[in-house]
Amino acid sequence: MNREFCEVNKMKKISLVSFILLYCLSSAGWADPYTISDIANGSAIYKLSAFNISSPIRNNGNIGGEFHLGPVSRVVDALGVIDLDTDGLATSHQVGLWRKLTDSTGELLASVTVPAGTAAQRIDGWRYAKLPHPITLNADTIYVLNARMYNAGTDDRHPAAQYPVMNTFFLGSNEDLSLCRWLGGDFAFPTTFYTWAGAAYGAANWGTNMYLAGHNLSPGWNAANVGTANGSIIDVTLNWTTGRSSADMNLPNSQITKHYLYISTDPNFVGVTPLEVSAGSPVQDTGSYFMAGLTPETIYYWRVDESINNSLPGAAQTIVSGALGRFTTRAPNPVIVIQPAGVLTTINGTANYNIGVVAEAGLSYQWKISNDNVADAGDASLGTDSNSLTLTNIQLADAGKYIYCVVSKPDGSTTSDLVFLEVERQMAWWKLDDNLNDTLGNWNGAILPGGGMITYAAGRNGNAAVFSDDPDYNRIKITNSENAFNNYKLGLTVNTWIKGTDKTWSGIIAKQHRTSIDTTGATGWALEIRGSNATNAPMGSASFVIRGLSTLSSPLVVVDANWHMITVTFDGATKEAKIYVDANQVNSMTMTGTGPFDCNEAVYIGSEFADHSTVYQPFGGTVDDVRIFNHPVSAQSVLDMYNEFTDPDKVLCISPYASELDANMDCKVDFADLAELVSGWLSCGLYPDCY
Repeated sequence: MNREFCEVNKMKKISLVSFILLYCLSSAGWADPYTISDIANGSAIYKLSAFNISSPIRNNGNIGGEFHLGPVSRVVDALGVIDLDTDGLATSHQVGLWRKLTDSTGELLASVTVPAGTAAQRIDGWRYAKLPHPITLNADTIYVLNARMYNAGTDDRHPAAQYPVMNTFFLGSNEDLSLCRWLGGDFAFPTTFYTWAGAAYGAANWGTNMYLAGHNLSPGWNAANVGTANGSIIDVTLNWTTGRSSADMNLPNSQITKHYLYISTDPNFVGVTPLEVSAGSPVQDTGSYFMAGLTPETIYYWRVDESINNSLPGAAQTIVSGALGRFTTRAPNPVIVIQPAGVLTTINGTANYNIGVVAEAGLSYQWKISNDNVADAGDASLGTDSNSLTLTNIQLADAGKYIYCVVSKPDGSTTSDLVFLEVERQMAWWKLDDNLNDTLGNWNGAILPGGGMITYAAGRNGNAAVFSDDPDYNRIKITNSENAFNNYKLGLTVNTWIKGTDKTWSGIIAKQHRTSIDTTGATGWALEIRGSNATNAPMGSASFVIRGLSTLSSPLVVVDANWHMITVTFDGATKEAKIYVDANQVNSMTMTGTGPFDCNEAVYIGSEFADHSTVYQPFGGTVDDVRIFNHPVSAQSVLDMYNEFTDPDKVLCISPYASELDANMDCKVDFADLAELVSGWLSCGLYPDCY
């Protein structure tokens, strides 16, 4: 329900003055008339503030207002007055509630006396006294609320305000405006409409937009299930109408420079620093703020104060204090705590996916498959209603697709990460024989814009592309590869032949995004030539880096005017990386770190990095036969690629065998090893037994 109020607000800080409140809540227990233990379950349905209307009223009189209840009946069990300074009321105050009979008469339904001091419970600025018993306010009925004031202006702790300002708030969209009333003398039904600036304001000329503070709050009072779930948190957009100009209620106050937005689970906002929201120039009619990261299923209070000419928070003489809003955030969408992981399998193989979700009733699961990395309505459904999915008989046509799960409950859903379904395969093969085409037909290259042409010379097999270490010289960009090849996180092999001429830092082939020389936040990978010496990694050796993980270098110099085949492999499951020179494995390591990460940079040949257009650390020399696989190939496959262009074939001891029986270390077990064994038959090394 909405809680609204007719307010003649403060221009100076007042604790005593006559803010009066009608409060409705679900109550139980009436032993203590001043303790409202269940107040958190209630809501104020009407709030009126008025003071310094005139000296006679302020010092000895009644201040009140009438309101027209809307289509819903409400139960009321407490009335109160405000204590702005929190230090207690200077005097006791009678507060009464009447059913209006005529403009000058009413039926007293209930009254309380709120005691002086701090005995009465203070919540949201008001001190309350419970009614002897709850009463029901009938729908579509006019009521009048009133409080007795005593000598507020002479109280040495609570100086009077200079001049009043007024706000009128409605109880709901179908409920009428409130009318401020007053009456001098003893506690009684207030019969006179409040006079301001020489005019008597009644229903005909009060107007519906007489708001001088932030108002028309949305979400409104007691709004439920508010916000948009963002994983385990809730985001809420807060909207309000800017305080009105007293000269023209159709316009915002032009002196408002900023809004002070208070939001907290504490209705008194103790210790809360307000958020500053610009009022605009010129001052905008409405304000809005996107509040991210709220706790689900939690009651929040909020209000918007108006800063006049950049007045500071708490400067009561210049801040127009706004209405109080209260809402309850919605429950979160299903919370995924374990995301599915991408799968790299073989042809005819199996792929298993699992997801972990915070347990709650009513969850359902729908697995889907996508041709791209965007979840949309066109994606096909897979599997059953389960937190796991098993796909069998995977074929090459399935490679490169994405799997994800939509976890739902009746009031919302959460979509998991989109992860790869990959089959071990060769992704691309650029032979560089007088063209930049991918032999596999998927990823043809293009010369990086900037002028000039790629030149070709005799390569390791046919021709090869020649690069200069001049950064203005063109490099090869693989067209439309910005969002491709990110399956390197599951596995990768890069294989190429080079004849280098420059031992400075330079990129042979890379899919990497970074900013100039700074690698902070860099993503992707690069195969490069080292430009400095390090332990077991001399200048001119090959180096392989995965941003967010580690760097693996070769102990052998490869820039020596000769052709060398450089191969690097990476296993996404174990994080093991290997580097080969001319088919010989020369180094390996288990990479560590927080990566790898998706990279939105294209694949480049002949440059270590290009930030969407800028060449950085260009390679000097000739490059031939570039291949990329989406898995770590075996040592045997590396040797096969080497022997394609070598005659006679290189032979390496790389296949598993009974090496512990290889007496002569020739990579095979035969009679020669038996002869070695026989030649030492019965020889003894025990001392002193065989001495």
